[in-house]
Amino acid sequence: MSAVAFDTLEERAAGLAREKQRGRRLRFTLYAAVLFMVAWSVKVIAVDDTDWSRILGASLLSTAKGFVDVDLSIVGDLWEPALDTLLMATVATLAGLVFSIPVAWLGAANITPLGRFSYVIGRFLMTMSRSVHEIVWGLIFVSAVGLGANRTRITPLSCTSQVCTALLW
Repeated sequence: MSAVAFDTLEERAAGLAREKQRGRRLRFTLYAAVLFMVAWSVKVIAVDDTDWSRILGASLLSTAKGFVDVDLSIVGDLWEPALDTLLMATVATLAGLVFSIPVAWLGAANITPLGRFSYVIGRFLMTMSRSVHEIVWGLIFVSAVGLGANRTRITPLSCTSQVCTALLW
């Protein structure tokens, strides 16, 4: 039994309610103290140390004008690069689809063709493709084939040799 003896069930319920209320007050006080400290830190670090006259002057208006000032004279020159980008994205998506079906088939334990061996290979390929970030894959392929679309230089054979060279070095 506990060290405190309760005479009735009502006294015990009242004691539990007081403890709950005290816990709420303590938690509220802690939250208020943390909120006060964060607000004070923001004021001291960000508000007091900022040169508001320089920020709110002419530089703010010139920066805002730079965001909304659009040069429509270059739109005609952007159609071909936009189409190239769309085609590259479509080809990359289709290549991903073509490569993902056999890898998924190898990585499925219930339908893999060679049992445990091909299952391990399929799972390894899936893990490798997920563990390397997309930016790293992009850097690998950009270093292999270069930026932009250069239709005269890149052929399937040279692209393959460049990819292999980039992956080995």
